[in-house]
Amino acid sequence: MIVIAHGSFSPKFKKLADTKVAWARCPSHETLGRPGFRLYVGRMPSKLSTPDIKAKLRSLPSWQLKKKKLHREFKFKDFVQAFSFMTACALVAEKMNHHPEWFNVWSSVMVDLQTHDAGGITELDFTLAGKMEKLAKKF
Repeated sequence: MIVIAHGSFSPKFKKLADTKVAWARCPSHETLGRPGFRLYVGRMPSKLSTPDIKAKLRSLPSWQLKKKKLHREFKFKDFVQAFSFMTACALVAEKMNHHPEWFNVWSSVMVDLQTHDAGGITELDFTLAGKMEKLAKKF
C-alpha cells in the first residue's frame, strides 16, 4: 500500500473505476473534526479475521489482543530509554504512514495498534509491531 494523497475530497471520488486505485475514508481525521479521504494505489489494507490475528500473534509472543487492538507494554531502564525508543519508532511509523496509539509513563511505553482506515487490525499493524520489537532490543 502506498498513500499518494491525503486530504479532503468529494465522496463521489471514494471509488474509482480502476480497481487498483481507490479512495478510503479516513476516520481518524473525522474524529478530529476534519473530514478526509486517502488515495491508495495498490491494495488498501484489509482487516484480518480473528483466527488470522491469533495465528500471527504466535510470532509476536509479547503482544496480545486487547480491545480489538494489538497491545504491548514495553519496559525500559528509565525515561530517556523509553522516550528514545518512542522517537525511533516514530521515525519508522512516519515512513510507513502508520501511526501507533501509545502512552508513556516514565520507563513504560504502552502501545495499541489498529488500522483505522480498515476498521481493525491489518498486516500493517503486525509489520509495525515487528519493527517495534526489533527497535526495543536496541535500548
